[in-house]
Amino acid sequence: MKRFIAGVVVLLAAGCGQNGIKLPERLSRMAHHAEECSGCEQCDKPGAVEEFVGVVDLFDAPLKARRQMILNENGDWVKQGKATAYYENGQKAGEMAFKNDKPDGKTLAWFESGKKKMQGQSVDGVACGTWTEWYENGQVESKGDYVEGERHGNWQFWKPDGEMLETVEYRGGKKIGVVENPGDTLSR
Repeated sequence: MKRFIAGVVVLLAAGCGQNGIKLPERLSRMAHHAEECSGCEQCDKPGAVEEFVGVVDLFDAPLKARRQMILNENGDWVKQGKATAYYENGQKAGEMAFKNDKPDGKTLAWFESGKKKMQGQSVDGVACGTWTEWYENGQVESKGDYVEGERHGNWQFWKPDGEMLETVEYRGGKKIGVVENPGDTLSR
């Protein structure tokens, strides 16, 4: 799941145009002026908010991503607010919030079919709280908590048919051991 979470963050963060990288097409301008603005004083001031769109590759497909950006004091565009990615069919692929260029808030991902794939949250760029991942059939695949960006406590894993696979204990991101494994009759 850690690899999947990193993939969602890359999906929604990639191609944002900071540090001299060319920004994607501007979707909207601030309400104070017309679309034809080519960089007036108001747009070039720190705190200016824009919305950008670009294409990123994730889930083995090119996905359209839309992000809100803010101009910081250094003149760099940074992620701020909502970021959303869409499959080619228009279905949402992922959604997350940013604050000061870091994931901050709820993170959601869906399969191309529209069924929920993953849900969790981050604070100041670090995964925290309960994260859940589902199979496309709607069955929970895994569920557990993150503390300071690392798996911690008991994580439960299921098979696609709903049968419990195992419960694994983690501390600080390290696997301590299997707490429960219903299929392992030798360890009982």
